[in-house]
Amino acid sequence: MALDILLTNDDGYEAPGIQSLHEALSAAGHNVTVAAPRVNQSAQGSSLGGEEALSSDIAVTQYDDAGNYWIDGRPAVAVDTALDALLADQHFDLVVSGTNKGENIGTSENISGTVNGAMAGLKHGLPAIAVSAAADEAGDAGFVNAAAYTVDLLQRLEDQQQDGQPLLPEGTGLSVNVPEGDIDGAVLTEITRKSSTEFPITENEDGTYGSQAIEQQSSGGLFNEGDQFLDGNITVSAIDGNWGANEQARSALETRLEELLSDGVAPAGDHAPLNIMLVNDGGYEAQGLTTTREALQDAGYDVTVVAPTDSQQATGSALTLGSFEVTEYEAGYHVDATPSTTVYTGLDALLTGADQPDLIVSGVDDGASVGLQASSSGTLGAAVASVFNYDIPAIAVSAGTDDSGDVPDGLYDTSADFLVNVIGDLQATQAGNGSQLLPQGEGLSINVPLDANSADFAFTLPDAANDGQRHIVDNGEGGYRYEIDAPVNTDNAWSEGTHYNQGEITLTPIDGSYQADDAITLEMGDLLGMEYGRVNDWSAEADNSDATPMPGHDQGSDLSLIGGLEDLFQDVTAGIGQLVAQLGTPGAGNVHSQHTSLEWSSGPQHQAISFSDEQYHRDAMSEAFSSQNADYSAGTFGQMFEQSSFATARDVFGRSDGQQSHDVWHSDVSPFSDVSPFSNVSPFGNDTALAFSAQDDMLAALSGGNDATIEAPMVMPDMMSAMEAGQPMLTGLSDQMPSTEFFMG
Repeated sequence: MALDILLTNDDGYEAPGIQSLHEALSAAGHNVTVAAPRVNQSAQGSSLGGEEALSSDIAVTQYDDAGNYWIDGRPAVAVDTALDALLADQHFDLVVSGTNKGENIGTSENISGTVNGAMAGLKHGLPAIAVSAAADEAGDAGFVNAAAYTVDLLQRLEDQQQDGQPLLPEGTGLSVNVPEGDIDGAVLTEITRKSSTEFPITENEDGTYGSQAIEQQSSGGLFNEGDQFLDGNITVSAIDGNWGANEQARSALETRLEELLSDGVAPAGDHAPLNIMLVNDGGYEAQGLTTTREALQDAGYDVTVVAPTDSQQATGSALTLGSFEVTEYEAGYHVDATPSTTVYTGLDALLTGADQPDLIVSGVDDGASVGLQASSSGTLGAAVASVFNYDIPAIAVSAGTDDSGDVPDGLYDTSADFLVNVIGDLQATQAGNGSQLLPQGEGLSINVPLDANSADFAFTLPDAANDGQRHIVDNGEGGYRYEIDAPVNTDNAWSEGTHYNQGEITLTPIDGSYQADDAITLEMGDLLGMEYGRVNDWSAEADNSDATPMPGHDQGSDLSLIGGLEDLFQDVTAGIGQLVAQLGTPGAGNVHSQHTSLEWSSGPQHQAISFSDEQYHRDAMSEAFSSQNADYSAGTFGQMFEQSSFATARDVFGRSDGQQSHDVWHSDVSPFSDVSPFSNVSPFGNDTALAFSAQDDMLAALSGGNDATIEAPMVMPDMMSAMEAGQPMLTGLSDQMPSTEFFMG
């Protein structure tokens, strides 16, 4: 079936990548219309072009007889112009953005104009695919392979498409990256910080600052797109078009802060010293930044300003290319760059070592940053840069504006005071000495509406609701311009925009990543016939029959699985994802019963498998290995404990991603014999790696309380060596890898 495709990019309408992709899609029978930037817009991320672009006319020209157009704007602007006005009468099945000149991997996803062109399509309710390749010139293998793979990808999606349904799950898309040279295969991956190239900011010899490219090496990871790309594989990652965290994070934040914030004032004495880097998108002389700085200092915090020299509103996650000036002044530094680049500069070059901040605060800035269209906010873009690129917690704060576009008198103070209370309450509930204010990999976006009451707030998530629908209209003079319509509300109980429009202060957890939820990743795998973290022949049919099997476990093999949990381990040292299951025969002193339970996850995070009976355990595990897909659900731990066998046997080892992803249960037959066997309080932090080679070491670590942030020097290769040498009680849990990876023996 021919698809109606809107094709855009960030390299410009004449770039070889978009031409190659246009030709391939058209040759495959699809109806393709180009609406791409007039000139190169690389690294412009989610930017709309700055504050002036929102009030300026947008030039558009049809450049051929086939009805294709260039648009004088950023990639997001090109897509908005096409779908809102220029081609509003045309039907489109999806947006394809690319093929980009150069890959967009890991931390490059957020700053990519190609990826954000696809995101603009998602915001318009269309499926979208971003395509990037390690290629430079027309005819390069990267461009050729990327075009061929995209055609194949669309065919697979069409084959699975149900009548009346979109090609991809609602609100989701794909980011595809194609390496140069020969392709080993294609892998369903996730977006993490691992990139193929890093671009740290350094000082140049002439005193200016700029980025330098440092190529990275693969560390053999199975699931992140960076390692798989560096290993020569095409990567396919599911994207959702927003930087918001998930419902679990929202609920946890609400549980943690709701009661304290309702008191209105942070607990006295809880403002322990913090080093705070203060940034914004309004420039270092903006009133909101000055008010915020004074409020934080009055609360006893050490504040260093690292803010843009001039206003950078509506620049989103854009990167400043080339050299730029950094000027020191009495409050800190101002940087002649975008908010995201300002954060990079502060953390890479200005506030390093002992001066590294504990927290980034972005704002208080003018105008709300709510809903899906908040991605164009430089305020939010700065917080995202800190959280995703550096794993430093960040809080973005935005204040509402009146009809004249100004923040009313007193609202800066209200916003800054609320921020101080939030920080104090986070400190008061901070788990363990030395731990971060917010869970690792999370930040917070606060929006304060007009006439805000600090006692009236809600814990929210971004969706289609907003404080004023931004769209493009025909200016009647051959050009186009942005226009703001009435606010949009939704029925979502936790809608950020809806609660904001109702006059409530919103607190929204962010993760800074476009990565879609785990369930969507697994659904994408089903649609494409791909398994998460496994190499697939990209030219094969969607049944995935040619997928690389796990070494040592041929399909259909009969595993010998019995009740013990003595020698279960996952060997990741070779980077091939070999899962070796050897459950030792019960012997003297071994109290394992036939009711041993194992929870095992093959999905990105939340697909659990649990067994309460030896035979079911044996059969299901055998089927799991033979099918390479252990996404069964054989009952939660709560259901398992209701069974009489578990009430007495207590021989459970498990990990539940149905709760927090770091909750772990150990039984009295595990090395944790002196620990309560069924505690739902985890001693592990989200990203703490624990590896022990003796029972005493484990018990000592755990007896210290629920904050076992011990990083033993043993890593997986050491663990494997220790196990082979017969050392007892070897176990470990590592969240440095995806949360599905666990090891015990």
